[in-house]
Amino acid sequence: MIKKRSSKYNKPKHYRNPGRAFLYMLFSLFCLAGAAFSLWLFWTDINQILYKQNEQSVGEIVYKHNNVQRRFGSRLAWNLIPIGSPLYNGDLLRTANLSDAGITFISGDSMDLSENTFIVVHYDEETGRVMIELIEGRINLNSLSGNTSVLAGGREVRPMPGTYIIIDGFGDRAGFQALRGNAFIGDYELVPGYYINTGPEGISVLPEAFFVLHPLPNYVHNVNEGSLRFMWENKHITDQEHIRIELSPNRSFSVIEHTIDQYDNNNSHADIALAPGAWWWRMYQVRRDTGEPASAIWESSLSVIQPDFMEFISATQPEVHSSLIELEDLTDENPFTFSRLRTPAALPSPAPQPPAPVQPSIPVFLPRAQGLVPAAGDIIDGDYLLENRAVIFRWNPVPGADAYIFTLRQDSIIIMQLEDNGIDFNPEGNLNNGPCIWQVEAIALAPDGSIRRRGLIAESRFTISVPVPLAPELDDPGILYEY
Repeated sequence: MIKKRSSKYNKPKHYRNPGRAFLYMLFSLFCLAGAAFSLWLFWTDINQILYKQNEQSVGEIVYKHNNVQRRFGSRLAWNLIPIGSPLYNGDLLRTANLSDAGITFISGDSMDLSENTFIVVHYDEETGRVMIELIEGRINLNSLSGNTSVLAGGREVRPMPGTYIIIDGFGDRAGFQALRGNAFIGDYELVPGYYINTGPEGISVLPEAFFVLHPLPNYVHNVNEGSLRFMWENKHITDQEHIRIELSPNRSFSVIEHTIDQYDNNNSHADIALAPGAWWWRMYQVRRDTGEPASAIWESSLSVIQPDFMEFISATQPEVHSSLIELEDLTDENPFTFSRLRTPAALPSPAPQPPAPVQPSIPVFLPRAQGLVPAAGDIIDGDYLLENRAVIFRWNPVPGADAYIFTLRQDSIIIMQLEDNGIDFNPEGNLNNGPCIWQVEAIALAPDGSIRRRGLIAESRFTISVPVPLAPELDDPGILYEY
């Protein structure tokens, strides 16, 4: 018979050795500290998706609908951004299908991005100017200060203060329309009533049959103001044509809720009462004999709000950042389904009539700089750089100018800075062989350093053609040592 014997419990060695127990505890604390540090790095990396440390923002997303993505210029990943996200110099922004966004810049200028639009934001700290590079899509720019320009189709448009323009662009082609004010595209002036089309073949100015004065794109209408008034100006409409306005609760215009035909060409306005919600409108010229469109279609969206309900929403949701009503995708079966309603930042002041159209005023500009060097067609080759060690940009002084805005562009490379009267630019590491465009604009500065008066832009083109050194060829010396 086998008897069980009780065995004595022996503690592990590290329990019997206090020094070894301390080492185990120290190692555990080290692992926990490493895990906490990794978690902190992960949290910091997530925050860098939305914000940049120690860098000034140039604008803010004040409105978005559906898929809007932003990528920092120094990063490779695209990220969805919420309302209130800041924009920085070099940021890339794009909207997907059935998506749009609104931006307000630090200068007070604002811009709306339509669906399938791709832009790059450039900011110059010295001049305080923002340049938007439109890669593709459509943007609406409301330039209150005149400090925001747009590069589209290889052409730069510089709106004057108080200008509202629509820009379509894709690749090396772009179209420009002015709804209010005026802008300059090189030597061409963009004013309401004319459409400027640019492409590889050059610039063409086309007169429009009419242009819309009110409402502007993405207009917000207070239902208590009564009917919404559409206003336009007839330019080239014959007696055999008239204006038609159509409104739909969806952007595809599959359902037309309201149709207005204005047969009296001497009467260039129409009033209509709309229910609260989001509306898409289009206006075009119609041939009376066939009823078919006879001109390009003007189209955009607007929002109709009900103040009493909006005030209730404002009291329950005080923190808002948008200036429009955000709606879910509207369908024909359910055209007025609200997914979320947000209070406008500032409701339009009640008025018996919409504001009178603003007539474009042409300001007095400083003269265009003359004597540009390099001149048009100049070639910067190896001999030139061996002699000068830099590309020398010079122009004649402009009377009344305190400084000059110098812009140098090659493909996607844009260099903009403030100069006194010339610059010696070292192209090494900045430019490649190929054509370059450079511009100079004379400006007059106020005592506080702001721009008091602008000038006409002078432009010139040159080519960099520096031969790339070939690899040295070595002759075969043959057998030097023989054993």
